Amino acid sequence: MKSWFNAENEGALKGANITFSPDGDKIVKLTSVELTAGGQASPNGSTYNHRTLNGNNALIDADLIVNGDFIILKDMNIKGNLEIIKSVQHSFYTENISVSGKTIVSDGAAATLADSGKVYNSLSYKTAQSQYEAKADTMDLSAASHIVFHNSNLGVLEITKGNAIVEASGETKADSVLIRSKTRFTAESQTIIPKITIEAGVESVEINSNVEEVRIIGNGDITISGNASFGQMAASSASIVRVESTGQVGLLKTVDKDSRFILGRYTRIADMQLPAGVEPAEAISNYESVKNNIQKIGGKDNPDYVPGGATVIPNRAPAVAAEVSDQNLTAGSAPFSIELGSVFTDPDGDALQLTAVSSAADVADASLQGATLLITPVTAGASTITVTADDGRGGIVYESFFVNVEQPNSIPVVANEIADQMAVAGTAPITVDLSNVFMDADHDSLTITAESSNSGVAAASADGTTLTLTPSAPGTAAITVKADDGRGGTVEESFTITVEQPNRAPVVDKEMIDQKVMAGGPPMILDLSQVFGDADGDGLTMTAASSDSTIASAEVAGNDLKVTVLSAGTATITVKADDGRGGTVEESFTITAERPNHAPILKNEIVNQTAIAGDEPSLIDLTNVFEDIDGDTLTITAGTNDAGIATAEVIGTGLKLTPLNAGRATITITAVDGRGGSQEESFYITVERPNRAPVVAKEMIDQKVMAGGPPMILDLSQVFGDADGDALTMTAASSDSTIASAEVVGNDLKVTVLNAGTATITVKADDGRGGTVEESFTITIEQPNRAPIVAKEMIDQKVMAGGPPMILDLSQVFGDADGDGLTMTAASSDSTIASAEVAGTDLKVTVLSAGTATITVKADDGRGGTVEESFTITIERPNRAPVLAKEIVNQTAVAGEAPFMIDISNVFSDPDGDKLTLTAISNNSGIAAVDVNGTYLKLTPLNKGRAVISVTAADGRGGSEEESFYITVEEPNQAPVVKNGIPDQTVMAGGAPMILDLSQVFGDANGDALTLKADSSDREVAVVNMTGTALSITPVNAGTAAITITAEDGKGGTVSRTFQLTVQSASPAAPNLFISETVWGLFDLALEIYNPTAAEVDLSQLKLVVAGEDITFESFGLTLESKEILAIVESNFWWTDEEIPSKVLRIPFPIEPERSVEYVDVQLMYGEQLIDSVKYFKDKTLVRQSGVTQGSAAYDDSQWIELPTDYIDDIGTYPPAP
Repeated sequence: MKSWFNAENEGALKGANITFSPDGDKIVKLTSVELTAGGQASPNGSTYNHRTLNGNNALIDADLIVNGDFIILKDMNIKGNLEIIKSVQHSFYTENISVSGKTIVSDGAAATLADSGKVYNSLSYKTAQSQYEAKADTMDLSAASHIVFHNSNLGVLEITKGNAIVEASGETKADSVLIRSKTRFTAESQTIIPKITIEAGVESVEINSNVEEVRIIGNGDITISGNASFGQMAASSASIVRVESTGQVGLLKTVDKDSRFILGRYTRIADMQLPAGVEPAEAISNYESVKNNIQKIGGKDNPDYVPGGATVIPNRAPAVAAEVSDQNLTAGSAPFSIELGSVFTDPDGDALQLTAVSSAADVADASLQGATLLITPVTAGASTITVTADDGRGGIVYESFFVNVEQPNSIPVVANEIADQMAVAGTAPITVDLSNVFMDADHDSLTITAESSNSGVAAASADGTTLTLTPSAPGTAAITVKADDGRGGTVEESFTITVEQPNRAPVVDKEMIDQKVMAGGPPMILDLSQVFGDADGDGLTMTAASSDSTIASAEVAGNDLKVTVLSAGTATITVKADDGRGGTVEESFTITAERPNHAPILKNEIVNQTAIAGDEPSLIDLTNVFEDIDGDTLTITAGTNDAGIATAEVIGTGLKLTPLNAGRATITITAVDGRGGSQEESFYITVERPNRAPVVAKEMIDQKVMAGGPPMILDLSQVFGDADGDALTMTAASSDSTIASAEVVGNDLKVTVLNAGTATITVKADDGRGGTVEESFTITIEQPNRAPIVAKEMIDQKVMAGGPPMILDLSQVFGDADGDGLTMTAASSDSTIASAEVAGTDLKVTVLSAGTATITVKADDGRGGTVEESFTITIERPNRAPVLAKEIVNQTAVAGEAPFMIDISNVFSDPDGDKLTLTAISNNSGIAAVDVNGTYLKLTPLNKGRAVISVTAADGRGGSEEESFYITVEEPNQAPVVKNGIPDQTVMAGGAPMILDLSQVFGDANGDALTLKADSSDREVAVVNMTGTALSITPVNAGTAAITITAEDGKGGTVSRTFQLTVQSASPAAPNLFISETVWGLFDLALEIYNPTAAEVDLSQLKLVVAGEDITFESFGLTLESKEILAIVESNFWWTDEEIPSKVLRIPFPIEPERSVEYVDVQLMYGEQLIDSVKYFKDKTLVRQSGVTQGSAAYDDSQWIELPTDYIDDIGTYPPAP
């Protein structure tokens, strides 16, 4: 790949789509390369710039797809196919490429011929360039893609792209060309194209090269034009073919009786072949006007042929006798003429029609006056002039030359005048830019010079486009600047420079003093007449400006400076004096404007305050209390009229108030602006005395009562006291409202007894000013005794003798409504069977022997209350689990079969004689289902697989035993089937055994290995034997026998196939004829029979069986000499009988070329004897090996050689050429 996948081809490979077969991170093989990055037309539209893929003679082992416009392929071997597809809308070119597969030009979007006059820069052949320009100019197609194959080997060329120009030039070769679209196809004389096929839908084809065969197989109206000779031209469809080419057709054939030809006046026919019953005038619509050009019909002389036209002389194209040299012209000059009479010559003396085309008519226009070519130079540039000479008989020649048009000289002009200049003597030189002063229509480079009329006043010099002026002394000088284009054209531009004496700037004679005024006063007027002075006596112009126009504005009127004060602040006033000659001086002073003071004002009043004596100080925000409209900073102070009640202090922007004693004080706040202005604000602060909480004056004592008694009333009037004399509000609460509730009514506490228990009663006194106090006491409520009860009955027990003591929990058995602690005891009705004792809340029962005893438990609350609870304990002998008496064997079944039963009555036994309950389960019910029916186990096989069946026997007393086994369910057997039939066979008695391969006859869906057996219905006729899949048939005597082949799968499945065997008598012997060649192509069908014997063979008994259809030869009366061949061809076979070098039998074939099969069977019979059997393969030409001397009863692939599809050159010859 390195030879073409490299930097040289970067442009062509940019964006390429490459598919390949990988192996890890390596590329094993490319499969396709698609080029998408094409070239483009140049910006001015006069040329095409192609992208080139240079293979450097490398092998590209992949399909190459061209999907970009303006692409060139060169120097490469393409092992796969070459496809030129839709994106090629203008140009594609190849040079020195070879394609092993097909070259396909497929349909895509058409490109217009608007650019048909463009030159292909990338083509190195001037002739090819000029030819394309001329052809595109005269082409009738409304849109075309131009595709050129130069010195290339294309394999099979298929063209399906509509409106395309396809050219084969140089020594290009193609095995064949298939045209399926409206196309102009041209080929130069050096190209080699043996065959061209034109299909339906093609409207016109232009062919300019000699071709051996042209086939027209599509219906419709087709025109073939150009300058070419054809070996054969045949129409095998209902088409109208217009042959307008100049040249000779060796053989014109109409295979289809509905085909029609219309011949051009210069078309010569050496011979024509017509279907049976078709007259020449029926096959050639204009026969009467062209019959003189047809030499023979059906190999016989044409009586209408005129001897003067018997010798067909191909047209000879005109030639260039004298090349036209390239021309240099001047735009706008008179047309330049060239006589073309001596440029072209025609060997046939034909009158030539001349046309001329300019590739750039806006540069040089080309026209013809008779044989005189007129070239009119229009504007500067280059153009290619192409002259075409056409002899009217398909012969065309081109001559191209270049015209270079130069523009006539235009003198430069002044584009922009130079303004007069002013300067001061002795100052630095000044420069003037001359780049835009002059203009030259021809874009000539201008040389600029400068000259001064008085260099003592000012000197002048030019450097490039820069003019330098040096002022030396006061005065005036004329400066002249000259531009010269170097081609005789000059222009001058002049201006004046005035040089003045150097100026002296004005000075400040008297400084201005700073000013201070009050804002709002009248404007200030200051005299400026004495402030400035000028040594040159120049009149001074004065202006003034303020540094802050919001504070003061300034303006000058005559010698007066007017300053208007606008607001308080400071501004700088600057006065400038200008002498009008560049001299200036400034003087500044400061003005300060002050504003009148405004006293601060009260913005928000402070509300009166309330506080408690001794509380923490409070802080009042003073930020928004005062406001000063002047924005002055305020100083705030505070005072009180009674410091014994409350004090006041200003801290930052806050007022701190400290309440000391009960009473009322006035607080005064003063704001001062520091400029004599002040403001006061006063408010009251009321200080109250602190509250004293109530106290318990008399404690309350605990109480004890009986549940169910009346409410208790307690007097609270002496319980609480308040030093401030505040009225007290009392409330009460109980710690447990389910035992006792409490409420206060006036000075009485009412306690209602609800249930036994203890509760705390809390009474609270509140003075309404935040002071509270509480007093509590305990009330105990007692309940009368209630006997314990049985809360939960004890259930009877059943245990096994010899077991451990039984422990039963008694904590939930008894209950006591009074919550008394209970003492429990236990007794047994029969201490020989079981004893009982209580430890805590546990009852311990010790089992002694089998039997029944009553256990009684007694609960005592210690206050005279008791209760008893009893239960029965039954003691049994220990159980023994069932045991496995007989194992169940593993089972096998077939999926889908009926359920089957297994007797499990003897599988388990119980030593205690307990009745057993049987259950069963499958670990995969999707494979096999299980059910127990009495003492039978029912198994249902469902799907292929293996399941575990578990059977359990339970004695009802906790004892159980399990038995498991496998059931294997197999797939239902499917009998083998016949995949392919066995054809009836015919053999010769006494001949060698016939071996038939039966490996493809039978098949088995289960994949079972099949055993084949063979049987003959008559062993006197034939004996059969099977070895694997090979059937051996030994013919014994003439007769027939039915041969039956049976396939067994070893699982009970069988299938049989019977065929008929005919054993023919060995005498008389059938001739050893055999089929020597088969052709099944796109259009042609043929079979070839060869006689290898030394004797002539009568073919009346010969029969061909093709795809089950018989073709008999009895009616043809044919014989076949020794080493002679019979070619059996389909009715529309391409070659005529005369072209086939053997006997020919032209008959309809019982198959269609497009039939969708790989092959059909063909048997060659003589009488009832099989003498040969072959496979007739679609899309193949097969020839038998030269060493074969007789046919075979079964097809033998090793005897055949495969040739290219549609290859018919060996028909009528055997053995094949080496």
